[in-house]
Amino acid sequence: MTRTRAREFGISVAGHPGPNNAITDVPGVQVGHVTVVEGDAVRTGITAVRPRTGDASPVFAGQFVLNGNGEMTGSAWIAESGFLDGPVLLTNTHSVGTVRDGYIRWLVETGQTPATNAGVSGGFWALPVVAETFDGVLNDINGFHLTYDHVKQCLESCEAGPVAEGAIGAGTGTIAFGFKAGIGTASRIVDSAEYQFRLGVLVQSNCGLMQQLVMNGAPIGIELARALADSAESAVERGSIIIVIATDAPLLPHQINRLAKRAAMGLARTGSSAGNGSGDLIVAFSTAPVSVAGAAASHGISSVDMLRNELMSPLFEAVVQATEEAILNSLFAADSMTGRDGSHAAAMPLDSVRAILRQYRALDC
Repeated sequence: MTRTRAREFGISVAGHPGPNNAITDVPGVQVGHVTVVEGDAVRTGITAVRPRTGDASPVFAGQFVLNGNGEMTGSAWIAESGFLDGPVLLTNTHSVGTVRDGYIRWLVETGQTPATNAGVSGGFWALPVVAETFDGVLNDINGFHLTYDHVKQCLESCEAGPVAEGAIGAGTGTIAFGFKAGIGTASRIVDSAEYQFRLGVLVQSNCGLMQQLVMNGAPIGIELARALADSAESAVERGSIIIVIATDAPLLPHQINRLAKRAAMGLARTGSSAGNGSGDLIVAFSTAPVSVAGAAASHGISSVDMLRNELMSPLFEAVVQATEEAILNSLFAADSMTGRDGSHAAAMPLDSVRAILRQYRALDC
């Protein structure tokens, strides 16, 4: 069966997606990938999420750590300052340093200065946000195959519009719920009586055990594990997930933290329990005009707008929905892959999934 997205397959996830059903439906947000597949053992890459097209000004940001067996550089400054100054970069566990340093080198070579510290004596400083999951089952993670050129290529490939999913970029070598996974994304148009905003999610999914997987409430993983005689029930989860959230709603950092927490509920809907070995890290930002450079200026008093807390519930619902769908998309889009030392990650078997969903009356078509 041809690979497809969850919604087109017939999975009913509530809510109204934007035109691309991607994080890039939030105006200004761009995504770029670089995929590195070499020989029999290299299966890795980088993904970048840039908050604003042609605008380097910082955005209000927040975060949430569901389980901390993972890394996200720059997160301490997000927590302290409430700002994200630059892109969110995703890669593999042992390339975090390379990607972090590569971004700073790219800033130097392109003559760009992070807006939050322009004019600092002796030059600028940067605390790039780089997050990771472990792709070492399929990828020669200790071969250090990512370079500055890959970082540069990824940053300069960022664009709006549809986002490639599955085994691409930072998701090239990842596995989730026992199957090949990777990058997934989804979006929601959030309507209420008082506003209309957009919200998008992008995930690097590498988490979960097969028997945990749930779709539309159906125990897909249990049924597949039984059919495949899988030993997943005795396995130990060693994967992770990075969740990136964007919205154009005018939120302050403490409100963005609240939004980030709700993404964990979307992850739970897919069956994950955020096991001890899983790094479940969530970062979120608002592109609303209120959080342009003036809010991060080094002088004077800044005035900003904010959405009332009483109006945030539709956004909470939207981030739960979009996170669930983004994770499912990462599974539906990914093809099987063979990698390091002959290791193999099978694509999720769509014919079997369809049969199970029909058995549980959980398929729309």
